[in-house]
Amino acid sequence: MSKINLRKSAAIQKELQTRIAEIEINSTVEVDEFVEPKEAVSKKLQEAVENIQLRTNLLTTLYSMRAKTAQMNSKCGVSALLAEEARLDHEIRMYAELSRNKARKDLLEIKGRIDKLKSMSHDTFSSRDSITVGLFDREQILTFKDTVKNLKKKKQQANDKLLELNVKKSIELTTEEEQVLSDEGLI
Repeated sequence: MSKINLRKSAAIQKELQTRIAEIEINSTVEVDEFVEPKEAVSKKLQEAVENIQLRTNLLTTLYSMRAKTAQMNSKCGVSALLAEEARLDHEIRMYAELSRNKARKDLLEIKGRIDKLKSMSHDTFSSRDSITVGLFDREQILTFKDTVKNLKKKKQQANDKLLELNVKKSIELTTEEEQVLSDEGLI
């Protein structure tokens, strides 16, 4: 029995999924006057049985590896790091969006604009009877930008730790899994 690291396990699983999807299992055969039906059916049936067995072996190996990888991911903290990265991604998007807001004008300027609206004669038609005021001042916008930078640093640290764990931690393959992967040229 051999061991492979989590990174290689993920790559092999992805390749197994691709190969499984490419295995065709035809359940019919075309025959005509020039083809002996018994031979054609026998040949295609053998091919179908072999492909069913191959797909079954690959599926068994894939899901066994997936289960072992999931257990190791949970045990060594990879799952928690992935959750942390997802949380950081969401926070980065939120603070990046907030940092793109225009800073609120000075409150005295806002008050002056409101007073100007009040003083306009009621006879004058205006499509503007209110003004839009940003909620966040310049300092808050700068804080949002700094928060994005800090969150990106934290995400990079989590990503570095994740890479380290994926390379250092491994799963053990059974003899059967080794044989299937070897037959497929994956190890």
